[in-house]
Amino acid sequence: MSWAFSAIWLFGLVISVCNIPVPFVYRYFYLVKNKKLTGLSYIILLAVPITLNLVYVGIISYLYYPNTEAISIVEQEFGTNFVNDINRIGLVGLASSPGAWIVVFDVLLVSVLCLSTVIWCTIKIRAHLKQHLNYASHATKDMNSQLNWALMAQAISLLSASVVPMLTIIYTIIMKNDAANSIDLIMLAFSWVPWINPLLTIWFVKPYRNALFCRNKVQVQQAVTTENEAHHIHKI
Repeated sequence: MSWAFSAIWLFGLVISVCNIPVPFVYRYFYLVKNKKLTGLSYIILLAVPITLNLVYVGIISYLYYPNTEAISIVEQEFGTNFVNDINRIGLVGLASSPGAWIVVFDVLLVSVLCLSTVIWCTIKIRAHLKQHLNYASHATKDMNSQLNWALMAQAISLLSASVVPMLTIIYTIIMKNDAANSIDLIMLAFSWVPWINPLLTIWFVKPYRNALFCRNKVQVQQAVTTENEAHHIHKI
């Protein structure tokens, strides 16, 4: 991969991980704080991780720019001949270099911040909904419980998807392995998220699960009504 493509790919990977908490922050403001965020507010939420990642990827790309000195060091370390061509050389660096440990520190920091934000927002949302459903009907409480489980399952799936790429990057840097062999594993971690989250929601919400298996399809409409009732109680 070329240096430019490697830098763009790195930015795409990191921004995908950093954007994971954004929907949870949105749910927290909407349900717990009872604030209806506008489109501009949501863009601002996205702008924060995007700006930070532009700076981060810029620094890493600069540290790993494949200049003549960096290529010669890598050739001596690995005994491999590289063609000194910016269009053919990707990010070049050694596990013992300061740049490598900056990457390790940054990916750990990003992972911890993202995971902490998701867990904190999820706990706050669940506690708020539980507190405001004390006087709700049994059906509403049951629906709220199912939605909470669905939310937690989505959080866990996103967390696992973010951990795999981060650990892979750290492993390849420290062990001096070629990251190209791990690209498939990294992509697999993200490829199943878009379709697994809807399936998790369907599985944990009983009326939708029954409708999927052709049982009691009429309950889907009842579930929507109950969910609207629960949302009304949350605002109260």
